[in-house]
Amino acid sequence: MTYPNSIFDFNDAEERGCAILAVLDFLAFHIGGLRDVLGSLDDSAGLRSLEALSDLASATPPLPRVVGAVILDLETRLAAVPFSAIDRISRERGSPRDMSALVSWYGARLAELRVRLA
Repeated sequence: MTYPNSIFDFNDAEERGCAILAVLDFLAFHIGGLRDVLGSLDDSAGLRSLEALSDLASATPPLPRVVGAVILDLETRLAAVPFSAIDRISRERGSPRDMSALVSWYGARLAELRVRLA
């Protein structure tokens, strides 16, 4: 059974708005950790992209395509780092965390957000 005009029937604008809110929610909880990961990887361009993402997602009105493009840039940067390099950096810096797991987790979350914006 379908319920026309129910609160569950979103139009495209509402779906994009919800996706932008998901990006803002992700940033509110995870920007610090993602900043730490990108900093550990010495990815200054990635850090700039992260700051741009934060600015773009909170802009009025937010532009989902632009936000999605910046997310794709961050996702691509994380995917481009070989696990051997991630593990080496983690050992050299004495990081107690499993850096490769963090990179994979952040990459997966960014991919989910990007798909929601499409």
